[in-house]
Amino acid sequence: MARQEPARYLRDRRACLRPHEIGLTATGTARRTPGLRREEVAELAHMSVDYYTRLEQARGPRPSARILDALAQALLGGGTTNLARRRFLGQGRMYESSSAEEFGHIVVARLRRAADRYPHDPQLTALLAELHAGSEEFRQIWATRPVHAPGHRTKTLDHPETGTLRVNCDVLLVPEDDQEVVLITADPGSPAARSLHRLARQAA
Repeated sequence: MARQEPARYLRDRRACLRPHEIGLTATGTARRTPGLRREEVAELAHMSVDYYTRLEQARGPRPSARILDALAQALLGGGTTNLARRRFLGQGRMYESSSAEEFGHIVVARLRRAADRYPHDPQLTALLAELHAGSEEFRQIWATRPVHAPGHRTKTLDHPETGTLRVNCDVLLVPEDDQEVVLITADPGSPAARSLHRLARQAA
């Protein structure tokens, strides 16, 4: 089970991502299944396709901290990229309907922290250039050098199926892994809690 769970996560996460979400351009070749190809994840994580395949099939050795960090950057890094393009370039729908200004500062703060830690990352450099060129608001917030302090917030989300949801958002920073853990919950017995339970049953 120790190897099966990480392997299942790698497969599920790869299937959820789309090439454009992490800055990859379409090749014109039809994909048999949605999501990223194994060779694309391996290239993003700077490892061989064979090694990544063995990890995904639970056949590889226990990965080192460096390998885990590379996989996190490849498979999770697209989250902030997506949010930034949606928030500042209008690419895709934003479900959050409250604290829009604060949310913009949070996204920029995350990108600034990533740029400080990975100054030579080509995909991050390209994303920042795209945002600077396409959004005056992004340029203004970037110039203020915002700092995002993780903690507790209450947010109102506009979900396409359930309507308005008032939820609690707690962000825990894991600095040694360069990750943030975001916990979205609803008050027990609230309309938002019932809606979240219904969505969870539909996804099961």
